[in-house]
Amino acid sequence: MNKVEENSSNNNHGIKFYSPLDIRKATKEFSRSEHLGSGGYGVVYRGKFQGSSELVAVKRISGQKDSDFKGYMSELSTISQLNHENLVKLMGWSFENDKGSFYLIYEYMAEGSLDGHLIRHQGDDKDDRLDWKKRYTIAGDVARGLTHLHEGQGGRIVLHGDIKPSNILLDSNFNAKLGDFGLALIVDQQAAGPQKASGHTPWYVAPECAKTGKSTKESDIYSFGLVLLEIACGGRKKDLAKWVSELNSEGNILNAADPTLKDDDRHENLEMESLLMVGLHCAHPDPKHRPPMRVAMQALNLDMARDAFISKYPAPTPKEYLLFSPPVAVPHTSMNLSGPPSTSGGGGGSESPMPLLANAAHPTTASLYMSNATQTAPNDGGEN
Repeated sequence: MNKVEENSSNNNHGIKFYSPLDIRKATKEFSRSEHLGSGGYGVVYRGKFQGSSELVAVKRISGQKDSDFKGYMSELSTISQLNHENLVKLMGWSFENDKGSFYLIYEYMAEGSLDGHLIRHQGDDKDDRLDWKKRYTIAGDVARGLTHLHEGQGGRIVLHGDIKPSNILLDSNFNAKLGDFGLALIVDQQAAGPQKASGHTPWYVAPECAKTGKSTKESDIYSFGLVLLEIACGGRKKDLAKWVSELNSEGNILNAADPTLKDDDRHENLEMESLLMVGLHCAHPDPKHRPPMRVAMQALNLDMARDAFISKYPAPTPKEYLLFSPPVAVPHTSMNLSGPPSTSGGGGGSESPMPLLANAAHPTTASLYMSNATQTAPNDGGEN
């Protein structure tokens, strides 16, 4: 018995070990029909285990060595502790020693990514867009998930590192969960200064992070702020935060609202203004002016003195306006998110950050796994 088998038979990480044979049966031998997406760190398939009616997402990371196992298990242990209703749940794992394949099993998110829905809603079909109630609920769900990460468990906090619409996943009821912890860093809460990071999606990188290459709570909050503005405005626009800030300075912030919501009887101006203002606060170019996630969440939920919060927004200076422009304009990418899968994509310890398993995300689109994901289906049988 190798060390993988020994550990799998005595797994104390709170997540289930599945045999490679079960994995292969669940994914129909990694059939093209079950392929959900591909990225630099793995290929993801839809699956269903024998005797269960529940769909899962199976991520296969190939080319691994038995010597990599200890590091994977340490990181799996950490991921398994990130339990929250607004974080995508890791359900199990497996390791196929002779093929060097490591498998992660996640809950299946039927409605795919927020990114795809923000693109699709721009069409003429009103039934194929996100109404206001869904959008406002999604914003609150993401806020709660990120607050949970930032407030820490057992003396450690998690810096997500890649907040963006394609990493926000929706279940069949459009409840949102934050996924893709591939760039996440777990740091000691008492020493949670800037942490070295890499691989961020350029559009959502905070100005200071783009310059220093360091992740902080504030850089996560900046990305979150841009996501809020996209939810309110109906998708990505060039210099989005700058544009909304200018409208706010003119007293016309509601003009930033997605025009397709004008006839939505669930569109509440008070909620829209709150969403836009919290987005502006969080996406301020100066990190000193970004609120902690707990405060942002309370303001978004109208649980605090809203007028006082809004009045504290410091309009950026002309020099700061320059910082709003993203370093690289990254185009939207999406895949078919409904129906058949697309075939196109504890406390203590060291103060050093511990990266989570690379791009360990629940995937329903290729863009969930990593920036510049390759949206190409593998051959039937799943061999690369």
